[in-house]
Amino acid sequence: MEILRQLYDWNERTFWNSLTKKLMSFLLLFFIDVGYLGIYFHQKGVVTEALNASGANPEALQRVLASLDNGLMLMVGLTVVALLWNVLQIVYIRYLILRPVRLISTIFDEIARGEGDFSRNLPTISHDELRTLAQSYNRFADKMRQIISEVRQMSVNIAREAVLVRKTVAVTASRASRQGEIADAVFGASNEATQAIHEVSASAETISHSTDSNLDSARHSLSEMHEIVVKVQSVSDKLNSFNGTVDQLATRSDSIRQIAGLIKDIADQTNLLALNAAIEAARAGEMGRGFAVVADEVRKLAERVNVATQEINENIGGMISLVKETQRENEMINTDIQQARQVVERSSGEFQRMVSDFERTGDQLNQIASAMEELSATNGQVHEAVVQVHTLSNEVAASMESSEHSTGKLSAATESVQELVSRFKIGRGVFDYNVEQARKALVTMEARLAQLEARGVNI
Repeated sequence: MEILRQLYDWNERTFWNSLTKKLMSFLLLFFIDVGYLGIYFHQKGVVTEALNASGANPEALQRVLASLDNGLMLMVGLTVVALLWNVLQIVYIRYLILRPVRLISTIFDEIARGEGDFSRNLPTISHDELRTLAQSYNRFADKMRQIISEVRQMSVNIAREAVLVRKTVAVTASRASRQGEIADAVFGASNEATQAIHEVSASAETISHSTDSNLDSARHSLSEMHEIVVKVQSVSDKLNSFNGTVDQLATRSDSIRQIAGLIKDIADQTNLLALNAAIEAARAGEMGRGFAVVADEVRKLAERVNVATQEINENIGGMISLVKETQRENEMINTDIQQARQVVERSSGEFQRMVSDFERTGDQLNQIASAMEELSATNGQVHEAVVQVHTLSNEVAASMESSEHSTGKLSAATESVQELVSRFKIGRGVFDYNVEQARKALVTMEARLAQLEARGVNI
């Protein structure tokens, strides 16, 4: 099949490379008719020889030859008619085909030369496939006119939007640059804040350790204060017990003094009785001498008892005085101890509050330390975000610069598209009218400049 296709292509390219040559192929029918005439002359000669050889009647032979000549004339006439018909058909078909084809070719040549004139439609002068072709082309041209009109409108819109986008991109690029500067400032502030947070965190940790140490010392002091309170209370209890003992001693001393007074009274009575007995013994004479001796001894005993009682009273009085002095001193000591206990209790309460304050302060410092750690972590995240914002700002600035360059290219490309579509004529719309007026003005201006240049004006 490939060989046949190549052979057909060579044959058409060599012998039938125009529509006229292809139409001339209809003349082959005439040559076939000529071949028929040749065959007819040959067969006529054969028949004539056969009839002559057979000795046929001359009149019959003459009629046969006349009939054959009539047939020949008829065939020649038909051949001439066929030739004329073929020639007329070739001319007519060539006219029907070549005229629209040449018109189409002319229009396409005008479009190909750069004029791009889609304002003309192909005339529908025939009633065959060429008419269908012309109608199809006209629909295609109308669609192209619509597309070119839309492309023009779109190119104008794109050009306008490109200018707006370029302006917006320029403003955005400026803002992105400003954002980059702000991001740099925030980045520096974030670094300083990070360093300050680390310093504050370290200071808070140091204060927390110091507070914990002071809290331990305060707790130890509070424990000692509690022990002092317990010991002071114990001393106070012992002193109260001692006061009770002293009170009992004073009570018993007073009882002893009362007993001593009673003994003194008894001794005085005994002395008085001994005196009375001595008087009675003196009255009795010799009989009462023994009784007098006993009375004298009793009197002496009573005097000694009285002296001893006096000494006892004096000693008891001194002891009672000492006991009272001891009671007063003990009361003063007890008062001082109570005051000391109150002071110690107040100090213990203050230490307790101070310890509580230290504990709260320690808890707050721990919370501050935890908050500082969280703040440090959050600030780290913020710092990373600031770094990302800084990087993104630089990328956005670069992208905006690239976008600005791209919008410039887009504007240039849009202008090129507008220039390209302005070459096409669609025969309708304001754009075509304006382009045509601009071209006329350009031609007029060029002619005017040429005239000025011809006059010697230095343009």
